[in-house]
Amino acid sequence: MADALRAAERAHAPQARRTARRRVPSAAWCSSWCAASVAALALGCAPDFRGAARLLASDLPPPREELFERRRTYFDTRATQLSRERGVLILADGSTLAHGLDRAWWPSGALHFERQFERGEPRGRWRSWYESGALEFEAEHAPGRITSMTWWRSDGALSSTGPHVLGLREGEWSYFHPSGVLAARGAWRAGERCGAWSFFDGAGRLLECGEYLAGERSGAWEVYERADAPPGDPLDER
Repeated sequence: MADALRAAERAHAPQARRTARRRVPSAAWCSSWCAASVAALALGCAPDFRGAARLLASDLPPPREELFERRRTYFDTRATQLSRERGVLILADGSTLAHGLDRAWWPSGALHFERQFERGEPRGRWRSWYESGALEFEAEHAPGRITSMTWWRSDGALSSTGPHVLGLREGEWSYFHPSGVLAARGAWRAGERCGAWSFFDGAGRLLECGEYLAGERSGAWEVYERADAPPGDPLDER
């Protein structure tokens, strides 16, 4: 009987030793592991979470597609009198760009302006009208090309004309008094006055001349005082 008990103890002893080796980590060991992990992060040895990020990303919704819509505004709350109608491109991030035809009307129903955009950039012919129906403004827009722009007064008299690139004046422009007499002439560069400019009175006589630099008057200007000069309107610089 004793021999049988000793044999049973020997048979179970290795299992007992194996079980004894599976110890629960001590508090001191956990503290040391945490400290080592923090040190690794401080040294830039951060764990690689790219796999987990890819897994999370696989559950995200796909990016939004660009959408085009027509937007309308009205003069009245019952939406019976159209004020403006324009095209808008809604990008994937939610931002918007002017796109396509953009038109507006006067309260009388007369067309106010008509213009085109392509992804926020001016395109084609732009025109605007006074409420009377008289043409106020006309310009052509083409990427990378110098094109013409012209403004008129409400009575049809020419106000100013010159070249531009996508709305920025570029090159020599001429301005006129209501009588049609030349009021000013000078150059623009990227939307700023530059170089020589001259200004004239209502009789076409020189009033002053000088240089512009980056949109500001520069150096000495010649000014001519003419007591008998016909009254002239302020320069229309639209």
